[in-house]
Amino acid sequence: WSVFAVAAKDGVFVITAAGARQGSAGELLDTQQLVLRSTDGFNFEIVYEQPYINTSGQSDFGEIKPVGEGGFVASGRGGVLVSTDAGLTWTRRAMDPPPKQMRSNGSVVVASRTTGSSGANECWYTTNGAMWRRSSAQEGNVL
Repeated sequence: WSVFAVAAKDGVFVITAAGARQGSAGELLDTQQLVLRSTDGFNFEIVYEQPYINTSGQSDFGEIKPVGEGGFVASGRGGVLVSTDAGLTWTRRAMDPPPKQMRSNGSVVVASRTTGSSGANECWYTTNGAMWRRSSAQEGNVL
């Protein structure tokens, strides 16, 4: 598997990855987008598995950050993945363009999105991963 991003908060570790697994009959399954979760950083379980959304060979979810109370948000070409229950379950949300260059203080995630005039990056933020708002930062490359 290829690991793309790792985040941790309150004793929970989550990883975004992609790879093929063996099926129950030993057959090789198609490459899937994965989110893995651990409470000890050693033993991980797959908590999200879906076919690739983007066909360019790059990760659908290349960034992941902690957000809000026990939540995580992953972002990339596949949009946004949000967990509000310490990484146990995940919901995909379409967002075009998706946030990039995400930074987190553990509660709030700030990111850039190419939503300004002439393709300029603008600063956006979220406190839950699902609802994103444009910040008061001026248009331009802010991150």
